[in-house]
Formats: sequence, structure tokens, C-alpha cells
Amino acid sequence: KADQSCITEMVKAFDDRSYKFLIKPPPTSWMIKKAIEKEKLSGHRSNNSGKLSLRSLYEIAKIKKELDYDLVNVDLESICRTIAAQCGSMNVTIVPEHDAPTQIIKPILKI
Repeated sequence: KADQSCITEMVKAFDDRSYKFLIKPPPTSWMIKKAIEKEKLSGHRSNNSGKLSLRSLYEIAKIKKELDYDLVNVDLESICRTIAAQCGSMNVTIVPEHDAPTQIIKPILKI
């Protein structure tokens, strides 16, 4: 089975017959599911769907910042907080690594 990627494409057409073709990165939920190696998550709020390392969360944020033109002017910490909030709504627990610096962990996990 080939590893499939999910991307969002947009075409903007203008009156002068020119167009702009935009490719956005995969949705954050897709990246989180790939990182925790699950295709489907539990729909029940009481079930933990998986664990995502803080390093994986940071890597997803870097990918989103680099590839998503809407996030070019947004700082990386804000993107990490947004992804952490989405993990919460998906019942995915964020697990800090032992070697992660505390200045990164505290703002994201609100310790």
C-alpha cells in the first residue's frame, strides 16, 4: 500500500483570464494522525486516541509554517499552541521528552 499524502489545492481565476494556483500543506489533523500512526481516532471523549511527542508537535508546526502561506507571519509558538489545542480536541495526549528544554515545554503545555 502506497503512502498517500493529502494536500489542499486552490485555483483563483481573475477577470483578465490569468489564474493563481495555490497548494497548501496537508491538514493538521492528517499530520497528527500520521505522527501517532493511526488512520482513525476514537470518537469518544473518554478514550485517549494516542500520544504525540512534543518533538513531533514542533516538527508539524515547522512544516505548517514553512509550507502554509497563511502562517508565514505567525510565530512558531502560536502555531504549536494551536496544534496542541487541536490535539486536545482529538483526544491526543502530548508527551514531553525528557531532554526537551523547559522554555519550550512550559508555554505550550501551560505548566
